[in-house]
Amino acid sequence: MGSFLWKRGQAEAAVTVSGESPAFNTSGIGRAALDITIKSINAGNITFVVARRGGDGIWYPVATTAALSAAGPTSIEITDTLADGADAQHMVFADEAKVIWTLAGGANAVVFSGSFYGRE
Repeated sequence: MGSFLWKRGQAEAAVTVSGESPAFNTSGIGRAALDITIKSINAGNITFVVARRGGDGIWYPVATTAALSAAGPTSIEITDTLADGADAQHMVFADEAKVIWTLAGGANAVVFSGSFYGRE
């Protein structure tokens, strides 16, 4: 059984600068999905990264979306097993992860919702 480890609602305000989610517990999960829906973007693009906290306390990027520049949904599958298919991004989960978003190319107002879903 899985659960949503991070959620950002459809009614959230636009982000105007790059940012990140709070850290969330990923111990005990072996596969996950990051689902993002861009509701509006004024210019440029936004990229989302899943990062895990290393044993040294540094956040390491382990999965990323393409640079998104138009409204619509996108999803990435993240797994710790190579056999799950070529379309999945492969990583080993640690105890904590977070979602980081980076605005680029003149983007200064992006409205998005999303979630990080994990299961064993």
